[in-house]
Amino acid sequence: MATKALAARSSGTLELWGDGSQLRSYLHVDDAVDRIITITTADRYDGPVNVGAAGPVTCREIAELCLDIVGADADIVTDPAEPMFALGAFHNNNLVGITHIIYHRSCWTSGDYCYLQDLFTAENARNKGVATTLIEAVYARAKADGASRVHWLTHETNATAQKLYEKVAARSGFIQYRKILSL
Repeated sequence: MATKALAARSSGTLELWGDGSQLRSYLHVDDAVDRIITITTADRYDGPVNVGAAGPVTCREIAELCLDIVGADADIVTDPAEPMFALGAFHNNNLVGITHIIYHRSCWTSGDYCYLQDLFTAENARNKGVATTLIEAVYARAKADGASRVHWLTHETNATAQKLYEKVAARSGFIQYRKILSL
């Protein structure tokens, strides 16, 4: 967001994906580390502890703050059609897994592709079907939205994930190449 705010100084606009009402909660890494050290060195530990910010803020509020910090007099433009979504898995009202998905066009099929960008399961919920359930939910969402395929990446050393992925999808045989571009 900071990079977008800096660019908005000259362009006059800052584009938000979605309608700006999406919620985010930020926590500085130093604060997280301090809290983790406090918890792990305590004489008594009584279970789960929430380490996080005081409360969520909207993406629009973050954009407004960033524009103010960089001194940009810019309009915030929203795009409610942004094809990025998150799905969550809950157990006893606790979030135990998440996935982020992004739809994108393809030159090879008539339907969009669905890129499963992130898949995370809480450590205490692993090997209990949460990741499989999330992947199946992505499949269902993508099919309902008219996507022609779902795809994702995993690191070559992530053998645990690969065991699951071999059960729920076919390995494409492609190797990913990338170059990070500085802005």
